[in-house]
Amino acid sequence: MSDSIVSTSWWLRKSNFDEEPDVLEDGTVKIDPLQAEVRATVAREHALTMMENEICEFAQWFPGIHNEVADALSRDDDRDDETLTNILKSHCAEQVSEHFKIVQLPSEIVAWLTSVLQMLPVREQLREQHTRTKIGRGADSPSTSI
Repeated sequence: MSDSIVSTSWWLRKSNFDEEPDVLEDGTVKIDPLQAEVRATVAREHALTMMENEICEFAQWFPGIHNEVADALSRDDDRDDETLTNILKSHCAEQVSEHFKIVQLPSEIVAWLTSVLQMLPVREQLREQHTRTKIGRGADSPSTSI
């Protein structure tokens, strides 16, 4: 494991998101520099916050359908934080630490993120209703998110 300041400093310098091309219906490839700029701004602010607070992030990758914690955190808005934490600790123990805790973002961070994200156009796919996970929703449900 590396020192938080060193790893975050490196990540801060290397956060240069490529401008991912969008392919239009007519086959035209469109680059979205605004989206790349917003991603880089958020990444850099996040890295600075980590450095200022001497926080070291630990990232772990789980393939798609097995990434149950991320799915539940982003989709299961019908559960309170304590209930969701208990479900994740009991059904996905290998994906969360023993000290795992869901904490709401401070209002100043939410306000800043909202102001930055409002620079982007709304994409139709972001308006879609996500399906809630099946984790902990009864004995008949497998503990997978689909």
